[in-house]
Amino acid sequence: MRKYLLATLLCVTLSFASLQAHGFGFGLGFGFFNPTPTTTSEPAFDPYTLSPTAVYDLSDETAVSTSGNNITGLTDKSGNGHHIVSVGGTPQYNVRQENGLNVADLDGTNGSLNFPSSLLNLPNGANTAIIVWGSDTTSTQGNGGYRPLRGRVPTNSTRWGTLVNRNTSNLIETLNSSSFSPINYNPSPTFDTSTHASGLRFDGVSNVDVLFDGVVTSGSGSPASGIFSMDAGVLVDGYIAEIWLFDRSLTDYELSQTGNWLADKWGFNWGNNVNLAYIGSSTSEGQGSSPVVTQIDRAVPLLNNFRTLNQIDHSTGGTKAVDRVALYQAQIVDNFDATKDSNINVFMNFGGNDFRLYETCVDVRDAYISMFQSGRAAGYKIVATTVTWRTSNDATQELNRNCYNDWLRANWSTYIDAMVDIAARPELGNDSISTPGYMDNYVDVSHFNNTGHELIAQLTSEAVQVIIDEGRTSKEVNIVWHGDSRTDGSGGSGDKMHQRVAPLLTDVFLTQTEYADGGEEITNEVNNYLGHAQTSYDATADVNVSVISGMGINDCRLWTGNAATPELAGQAVIDAWTSMASDGRDEGYLVHISTIPWRTSNDTDQETCRNTANDWLRSNWSNHADGFVDLAAKQELGDDGLHDGDAGDSTYYVDVSHFNDAGQDFWAGYLAPDIQEMINQ
Repeated sequence: MRKYLLATLLCVTLSFASLQAHGFGFGLGFGFFNPTPTTTSEPAFDPYTLSPTAVYDLSDETAVSTSGNNITGLTDKSGNGHHIVSVGGTPQYNVRQENGLNVADLDGTNGSLNFPSSLLNLPNGANTAIIVWGSDTTSTQGNGGYRPLRGRVPTNSTRWGTLVNRNTSNLIETLNSSSFSPINYNPSPTFDTSTHASGLRFDGVSNVDVLFDGVVTSGSGSPASGIFSMDAGVLVDGYIAEIWLFDRSLTDYELSQTGNWLADKWGFNWGNNVNLAYIGSSTSEGQGSSPVVTQIDRAVPLLNNFRTLNQIDHSTGGTKAVDRVALYQAQIVDNFDATKDSNINVFMNFGGNDFRLYETCVDVRDAYISMFQSGRAAGYKIVATTVTWRTSNDATQELNRNCYNDWLRANWSTYIDAMVDIAARPELGNDSISTPGYMDNYVDVSHFNNTGHELIAQLTSEAVQVIIDEGRTSKEVNIVWHGDSRTDGSGGSGDKMHQRVAPLLTDVFLTQTEYADGGEEITNEVNNYLGHAQTSYDATADVNVSVISGMGINDCRLWTGNAATPELAGQAVIDAWTSMASDGRDEGYLVHISTIPWRTSNDTDQETCRNTANDWLRSNWSNHADGFVDLAAKQELGDDGLHDGDAGDSTYYVDVSHFNDAGQDFWAGYLAPDIQEMINQ
């Protein structure tokens, strides 16, 4: 992941005056949508859990020292003691509020807040900084211009690392030095007098990201040694609200969380990257309007709070929902983009053609359910509309349409994230309007004119906006796999087990490490487990999971070093499971464990060993692990009723111990839901 910089700071001069905060909101004109459909609840994000180096919060009156209305100092709320005690001129307090909160007001000619020299003691390397600010002018660079912060290396006069600067070419950029070239923000933001968040992120080597309201532009450079410094000659007319400094690069996920938290607090727009996919029939395609404009093109101008928006439109006149199920994977699911903050799939007025051709309510419902489930499994947030009136002259059409719409109204929250009941709007054809010639929003018996299309776009865009504003809700998840040849993918022609499980997990930023080798014995692996667990643990992840997947079959094959009895060999496997699970939990992992699948029933001693271990695990797993799947009890994976005692069943096995692709997929299908449940806790 990319990491955000704003180089650490030595002394800062900030000058600002007055400006109005930019708030935003929207009313929802329908009443059926669920922006948070999950059944589990998470604690509110707290940026202090990210261990900031310094925090200066002007909204907190207890952290601001004053003499009259003049600011004389700021307390560092991080707890690290980097208090601002040097203030030049007369920055003002208790004279201005933005979004209902106090800010430091500066007039463009007088006043500075100087960061303490204690920041010089921070190590050179990766760092991040974010400032929330506003300018009362949109003029170009220079004293009093559109430049709240400008930096330079304290060891010389070379300027670098401007947080935000409007240059003479009307581009927001960083300033340059011999080793740090300007990086223009792309796209260049609108110059206005609203509240903004700006920043820089440095990876400690040469990669620099510049930040403006969530828009991130990457560049490269090698800043000279020292802490980010502020030029005392730069004065800006505006205000400062809050500054956050970190002595590491925040991950994209951490940056998104922090930015959205600040945006909620100060009332500005923190942009999210959005992947928006529409699927529908003639209404979505825009038929009836003049000129023809698709629904997605009508909706996008009504949306805000995004920095990039990728559009996908699979809308075709005359399309039936039941025919689109087979195409949904390629058209929508395969276009899911895990790099985006939001992936949203809108089902637009889909079903009218089905009912016209006498598909039943049940057929259309089942087609929708199939696509809803596939879309959600891929990670999409899903919005769907009810099906509008087409012609009330056909009672069968209307019977099936109303049947489907009533089902969706009653059950939408089980399958999707938002439902827009356009069919209930009088303007869009509820039963009180039955003659097309009298309908102001229809152009014929099935297609809307521009006015009708605009109303639909307004209603659906409000539901989409709510999901965009949620931003990225996924968790950062680190999974470490411990297994043998089957976990390593032996027998299958495709992916390893962790690669098969990954696409089945939703709402995650996933990092995986695999420790799986052919012939691996769990009694040997137990000696390596702790080192692997410690090496691969990610303290920045939301969840760390250790998967001990089906290990033990080689122990039973080899009787764990020729144990006296197969029962004692099984006990050795139990002891190894217990040790690994204990070490994993001690290191902070959630531990997932599974029974040992069948290998060959020709060897009764192997089976005795395996059954001894498996029976114990079935009864005792909850005392040692956080998740459990009984792989050995799954028919496809080798319970004794499936095999002939020789080479196994060719449907799922490729030989006496390894699964083919079908078996590997079954294994992944059993593991993934249990791992997902652990992640969601």
